[in-house]
Amino acid sequence: MDSDALIGQRLGAYLIQRQLGEGAMARVYKAYHSRLRRDVAIKIIRPEVAARPGFAARFEREAQLIASLEHPHIVAVYDFGEANLGRLGTIPYLVMQYVGGGTLRDLLRDRRPLDQRLAIRYARDLARALHLAHERGIVHRDVKPQNMLLTSGPQREILLSDFGIAKLLDRRASPAVRRGRPPLLDESEEEGEPTEPELEHLQLTSAGELIGTAAYMAPEQIKRLPVDARTDIYALGVVLFQMLTGHPPFEADSTVGLLYQHVHRTAPDARTINPAVSEQLARMTARALAKDPDERFQSAAELAQALDLLLLREREAIYPSPRDQGSGQTLAQPSRASAIELAAAQEASSLAPSQITAAPSHTETPPAATSALTSVLRPGRASTDTGTHSQTLPASLRGQIWQRRRLPFVLSGLVLLLLIAITLMQSPLSSWLAFLNTSGSTSEAIAQPFTDTFQNNQQRWTESAPALSTAIGNGQYLITIDQTPPATYYFPYPQAVGNLPASFTLQAQMQRLAGEEENWYGIAFRLHPEGNYVSCYALVIDGAGHYALWKFDAHAAQPGTPLVLASGTYSPRPHAPDTLEISVRGDTFTARINAVPLDFNAPTHSVSDRGGYSGGKAGLLLTGPNARFSITRFSLRVP
Repeated sequence: MDSDALIGQRLGAYLIQRQLGEGAMARVYKAYHSRLRRDVAIKIIRPEVAARPGFAARFEREAQLIASLEHPHIVAVYDFGEANLGRLGTIPYLVMQYVGGGTLRDLLRDRRPLDQRLAIRYARDLARALHLAHERGIVHRDVKPQNMLLTSGPQREILLSDFGIAKLLDRRASPAVRRGRPPLLDESEEEGEPTEPELEHLQLTSAGELIGTAAYMAPEQIKRLPVDARTDIYALGVVLFQMLTGHPPFEADSTVGLLYQHVHRTAPDARTINPAVSEQLARMTARALAKDPDERFQSAAELAQALDLLLLREREAIYPSPRDQGSGQTLAQPSRASAIELAAAQEASSLAPSQITAAPSHTETPPAATSALTSVLRPGRASTDTGTHSQTLPASLRGQIWQRRRLPFVLSGLVLLLLIAITLMQSPLSSWLAFLNTSGSTSEAIAQPFTDTFQNNQQRWTESAPALSTAIGNGQYLITIDQTPPATYYFPYPQAVGNLPASFTLQAQMQRLAGEEENWYGIAFRLHPEGNYVSCYALVIDGAGHYALWKFDAHAAQPGTPLVLASGTYSPRPHAPDTLEISVRGDTFTARINAVPLDFNAPTHSVSDRGGYSGGKAGLLLTGPNARFSITRFSLRVP
């Protein structure tokens, strides 16, 4: 297969742009769908693989099943088919989601450990992705950093890819999945001896060939015993160990030596390489790497739940209470866990599946926000799962937790009543009645048209927040974002402006002065604070000529991850501000960038979100880390 011959050619509706990589099974190309205005990745199967007896039928069956794996942390498969490549004949191909942020392997090339919280988050998200695949009867069999892709946006989310080599579990055992026990493959499918190249390189294989990568293979895989979901858990344990230490648990000069260690040697304690790893996390990693599958986590969901609890404990240990921040402001944080809850989390790695009822859906980073009425709103990133989250504690523990939490509320109420009484004694009652009659009306006032050129801060824009600083005057609103955790969004807005009417047009002239291409920024509208999260829409752009219309839902399973309503490309202005404009007529949105209408893949160039948000505030959306933005004009027009 000549890569140069394919670049610039069309494969159906897809224009092949460049090669992304190649392996034993296929070559992968970046392509562009002109009608959908979407970048994709196309995996073209090698002719020698496609020519294998029975491959076509097996490929179609497995592609259909893999395409059904809809999960935020699994690379989506959009399409599959066959293409006539001339002398090469008819070749099968897969059309997949394009993820442009590189791989986890790229992050680990310098053999340095990742931030511990980031490693836990990545492992949790991957475990949840694997759990969905296992429920559908798919064992991945090639869980490794090369198959873990990172998004290019500020969230730097991780997605699991390359299920193409996965083999289906024996469907006759599927009831075992529903009972929580991973089904086993028929041993008759695992016959014959593999060659050494087959141990080092992966391919979509027929029955009888060993599948896996030597550095991440479970002992039962190497010994050609039946494999199940716990085989993937072992491989994920290897990846977690590598993220925490910078090194895989086993290294050798030969493939045979490496496989021998996986079968016969106990993995080292992660703390011997990186003392910063917590004891509990080291125990969890060791459990995932147990030689006997019965001694590992018995499902990927169980591992994800334990990691979720550990994230809760890590956050409590790292981030102090608001009064300890020294900023003079009150931070809006998730409710803090009691000592009892943290003690329960400490034992997470040793609990049986029946003892862990669910994972808390908390974000692992504290909101970079002050009070929702006075400063920035940021939805933190939340857990992702295929089921409903709930948290169940024994009745005795719930009673103790309630007793611990009730006292501060009672004391706060008494203090408030005392202050009211003192103020009433010192002020005329008429002034209090006037305050009560007007205090609620300000937040309900409808915004009036305005244009702000930032000669001063008359509209009371956000001036500071953790990791964010601003300067307003001389015709610009200058915002600087320092180092921030992943998935940190800032929503500065003018507090003096009321709620948006049903129909309006917002326009902002903005420029990123410093930062990376993945630093998204733009206009936020119909902005509603919801505790630690926000519900809103946002028209955003990046430095690579991409735009998107996002929707945040504070009540969704992922309140800190935007839903993409529309996306595409535009022509940015190098070293000059871009003008973003969003026009809203009820539940229908149209937009322009630099006076050019955006094509929202509809004849009317519009997007509708029926039954969506109304009212709310107008503002901005900005992302870090290490970015600086200049806003020179912001206006609201009302029809």
